[in-house]
Amino acid sequence: MYLKNLKAKFITIIALGSIFIFSGCSASTEQSKSIATETKNSEMIQNEKEKISQKTETIQSETDNDTKLSDYKQLINESNSYAKSEKNDKKVVQFYDDSIIKIKTNFKKHDEKVLKENQSDHVDQESKNKLIQKTNTLTDLKKWIQKENTDVYKKDEFTAITTKIDKLVLTYQAQSKKIADAEKAAAQKAAAEKAAAEQAAAQKAVVQSTKTQNQESVSSQGYKRDARGRWHRPNGQYASKVEIAKAGLAW
Repeated sequence: MYLKNLKAKFITIIALGSIFIFSGCSASTEQSKSIATETKNSEMIQNEKEKISQKTETIQSETDNDTKLSDYKQLINESNSYAKSEKNDKKVVQFYDDSIIKIKTNFKKHDEKVLKENQSDHVDQESKNKLIQKTNTLTDLKKWIQKENTDVYKKDEFTAITTKIDKLVLTYQAQSKKIADAEKAAAQKAAAEKAAAEQAAAQKAVVQSTKTQNQESVSSQGYKRDARGRWHRPNGQYASKVEIAKAGLAW
């Protein structure tokens, strides 16, 4: 009887041990699977981040603004699609958002740089050509910002920067017109002065010519012709047609 009970206990112990061993193996297997899954997910997340980083760098290094903006909008669409997908990961979604903000900031810095370069603290000291150049640049900048619009700017930011550009353009245009009007007035004055000088020179030439003619209108007999074409005797009296003809002079 004793041996029978001992045998039963032994069998029970072995059974319990097997259960514990099996449970341990099962738990270990599940843990391994979990680790493998986490590793795989981590690798997938890292791959997604690397792809996003590469796209971000490519966009930022693009020199053609239209291409840059187009690629940026495409990245935004990709981000939205990924965020809506069932297999999205919060870390990747956040990485998309951070990358978009990074590019957006890059766009804004470019616009602010162009705006700053075309501002003037002393508009009245700028040349007309320089003002026209700045006006054209700012006009192009506004058109570009209108392309960027809500993809880059918030509504209040967009309003603020375009309003600032409009004010500068109006100021430059007004100053350009002021300079142009002054140049026109100066040109008209110069033309009038030139015409007056030419007229005075012409009158002087006429007087000089008359004097020369008078000086040359003296015959060998002493007859002298005045400015009106009348001949005078050497004593100053008017000469008759007959005596002038006899002297061989033209009346």
